[in-house]
Amino acid sequence: AWGKDAAAVEAAATQVAELVERFPQDGPLRLQLAQLHTGRGAGGLEESDRLARFIVANTPAGSDLNLAARWLMGKNLLQSGNRDAARDMARLLIASQPLPPSIWLERFERLAGQ
Repeated sequence: AWGKDAAAVEAAATQVAELVERFPQDGPLRLQLAQLHTGRGAGGLEESDRLARFIVANTPAGSDLNLAARWLMGKNLLQSGNRDAARDMARLLIASQPLPPSIWLERFERLAGQ
């Protein structure tokens, strides 16, 4: 999926994974690792979702990190061809967690309209 840059992405993922092991409570590092996994096929999407769910479960609702992880989960659903689940996830988030006008609200509204 990453084409000729696959080796560089693999090296970056390995380095970031090592940092996550050293600093397991660092949410932004986990998010970066989750993003790196998205281009690694179905297994990569599963790992990306696992990491994103961990972030969602361990960050305050509505925080930038929480919303970035949720956004990544929605993008992963789209990438895996599950448009309905991505739309439903965005609609549920908007209905259950009012978001102030922001880039996050705009993104989730676009996803909800899929």
